[in-house]
Amino acid sequence: CRLNVLTLGAISGQLPAVIRLCKKDAYKDPSPNSGWSECAYAAILRVQLGGLNSYQGVIKFKPLLGRAFQLITQERIEYALRLTRNVFVVWVAVAIAIVIALSPVHQKGQPAASPPHWRNSCAKPAFNFWLTQSHCYNQFQDFMEPFQFKL
Repeated sequence: CRLNVLTLGAISGQLPAVIRLCKKDAYKDPSPNSGWSECAYAAILRVQLGGLNSYQGVIKFKPLLGRAFQLITQERIEYALRLTRNVFVVWVAVAIAIVIALSPVHQKGQPAASPPHWRNSCAKPAFNFWLTQSHCYNQFQDFMEPFQFKL
């Protein structure tokens, strides 16, 4: 959550304002995570969030976060959605870069080992469901081992 707050601030160009408001208001929200995200958006959009909210028909008062320098308009909401998509793209790119960085490097002249065909063998119907699932899991673990992920 905190990394997303920092990413939102950096992408929007308003990192100092985001950090300031998060330090001031994030703790007011009873949720340890949503207060930070709400403060980040409040700072970037220059709106106030919180107040009376309806959750599945139940009215609840949430602490006020940020100051209402601007009204919450369609344009502000669309800007927030663009920021959210951009943060998503950044973190997908980071995840891809990590996977690439952790992938095995093949020596020059050595053919790359072909991955096991775990999907093909595991997709076939089997009489013994549990044995098949265990077999598929083991094949998947063997496939992921070069990427150094622990399942």
